[in-house]
Amino acid sequence: MKREHEDLKSVLEERYHDFSLLDEKFHSAVNSVVKNRFVLEAQKLIKLIFNYHYMWDKRDELERNAAAIEEIWNGSTRCSTRTAQGRKPQR
Repeated sequence: MKREHEDLKSVLEERYHDFSLLDEKFHSAVNSVVKNRFVLEAQKLIKLIFNYHYMWDKRDELERNAAAIEEIWNGSTRCSTRTAQGRKPQR
């Protein structure tokens, strides 16, 4: 999955519209290990809000998607490191 993000990032100027599908795939994978009904329902709501909010204003979509790719992997690396060390991620 990280490789898919890196590949998209390398051609983001031409394919930045593809980010939302990859982002959905990423979050679905993360949430698939969560057996919490609240988290699963929240993901549906987040998807609805994201799609509604960003479908209108495309002026800075490239920059938003590039920032999101960085945030996903920088944040998930910190989170997985803390979890692997037996600590809960800080908020």
